[in-house]
Amino acid sequence: MPLLLLLLFNGFILFYIAAIGVACFKPVVSHYDLFLCGAVAFVVVCGLAFLFDSFLGQWFLRLISGARPSIEREKRQLNPVIEWVQAEVEATQGFLPFKKLHVLVVDEPTPNAFAIGKNNLIVSRGLYEVATEDELAAVIAHELGHLHNGDSRRLGIALGVSTITLVITFVANAILAVASAVSALSSKSEGGVVFLLFSLIAMLFSGFFLLFVLAGNGVLKLAMLFVGRKQEYKADQFAVKAGFGLGLLSFLEKVKDFEWTSKKSFLAKLYHTHPPVMLRIGEIEKYLNPQV
Repeated sequence: MPLLLLLLFNGFILFYIAAIGVACFKPVVSHYDLFLCGAVAFVVVCGLAFLFDSFLGQWFLRLISGARPSIEREKRQLNPVIEWVQAEVEATQGFLPFKKLHVLVVDEPTPNAFAIGKNNLIVSRGLYEVATEDELAAVIAHELGHLHNGDSRRLGIALGVSTITLVITFVANAILAVASAVSALSSKSEGGVVFLLFSLIAMLFSGFFLLFVLAGNGVLKLAMLFVGRKQEYKADQFAVKAGFGLGLLSFLEKVKDFEWTSKKSFLAKLYHTHPPVMLRIGEIEKYLNPQV
């Protein structure tokens, strides 16, 4: 549902921009013109969604992840664990192993992993250096849960569609900066009333549009994070069903203090992608011991 709202919101923004562009060149905007604007917005939004779900989009997601290909030493450590996890997932839940799983490494000391797109698994160097083999397997099982459940695929599509508002936000900020500079120069020169008026109108329009886009994106982000936190619990259950519950508990116990190493504001906690670690630990313990 949040992904659908994201598609509609970006489509509406694009439609609105196209309609304004048409109105700048035509004194009267017809229903046919609005239909064409809507068709263009629909094609662009759907095109971006399909593009980021394609082979090219998967390559681009790997590129922007900031990760690098694993070296031979890392492959010798990671590949056997991944094969073990995939075999257990197939045996316990019937999911076939990924034929082509792209495993990348990000050089960060924080033990972390994430999945994005259809078949991209990224692990931090800190993860395989800090975690035991059971813990590493449990984290990989959690991320495979996101891949098999389609969470990471939807995330990749969302990132692709969101480029519309990212570009529009960049352009609006540029217009604001240029209009502000023109306004400052016009106020100091004689005969600059016309430039001053146009720059003020541009600033007002761009500022209002920028606020609208930022507010809409903020609400959508909250909706997606609300769903995303449920997805984290489901991925934890996926790992537990595959037989890696104890390893996941051990890993979460090891990293539970990371989220409090620095002070975070209310909004920072609100926008955090994962539920609090202790709540995840509690849910896993209940799932492992339903009678307790």
